[in-house]
Amino acid sequence: IGGTRHGAVVGFRLGQAEADALVAMGRRRGATLFMTLLAAYQVLLSRHSGQNDILVGTSNAGRDTVELESVIGYITDVPVLRGDLSGDPTFTEFLAATRATVLDAFANQGLPFEELVGSLQIERDLTRTPVFQTMAVLHTENSGRVPKPFHGLSVGQFSGGRAQAKFDLMLEAWHDAGDLYVELEYDTTLFERATAEAYAARLETLLRGITADPDRRLSELPMLTEADEDFLASATRGPVPSA
Repeated sequence: IGGTRHGAVVGFRLGQAEADALVAMGRRRGATLFMTLLAAYQVLLSRHSGQNDILVGTSNAGRDTVELESVIGYITDVPVLRGDLSGDPTFTEFLAATRATVLDAFANQGLPFEELVGSLQIERDLTRTPVFQTMAVLHTENSGRVPKPFHGLSVGQFSGGRAQAKFDLMLEAWHDAGDLYVELEYDTTLFERATAEAYAARLETLLRGITADPDRRLSELPMLTEADEDFLASATRGPVPSA
C-alpha cells in the first residue's frame, strides 16, 4: 500500500469467566469464537457506518494439506467475509449467517486473493487495500499473546507500538490462558485515539450484551458506554435557561 499509514493500538481484556461465557454462547449455536467475534465486529462497524453490507478480510494460514505444514515461508491467503445485516435480524440469526459465510469462504480457500481482485476487475488504488479496508484475526493458542520460550531463549512481546497500520482498522484477538485479549489497530491519519478507544469500549459492551441476550435484534444490542450515556444526557439537557 502506498503512502504513510501510521498505526496505533487500543484494546481491552475479558476475564476467563466472561470469555468462557462468550465461547459457550457461540458453541451452543454451532459457532466458533472467531465467528462470534467477526459477527460482533461487523455489528460494530454497521452501527457506526449506517451500512448493512460489511466486508471484512481475515487471514488463513494456507497450510490445509500435510505437504504444506512444514514449508518455510509466507503462504497466507486472505479470504473476504461479507456480512449482510439488512432486516435487523437477531444476533443469533446473524451469527448463523456468519457461520455459513465463514465455512463457505474456507471451503473455497483455493482461490487466491489476487486472482479474486483480478476477476472482479477492480481499479487499483495504491493508497488502500482492494475489496476491504478492515480485517479481523483470532490468533490460535500456539501463537498466543504471551510468547513461549524457544530453545532456552527468553522471548517477550514487542510493545513498541505500530509504526504502520496495515488497514484503516483491524481487530486482533488472542484467547490465551482463558482470557480474551482484543486489540484494535487503527490508522492515525483517519482516527483520533479517543475515537479508537471509544470503538474498543463499545465493542467490549457489545460482546457483554451479546453474551447476556443473543436473541435481541442487532439494533437493540447495548453498545453505548457510560461515557456515551453521560455525553448524551448532557447534550439533551442543553443550556440552562436564564431567569
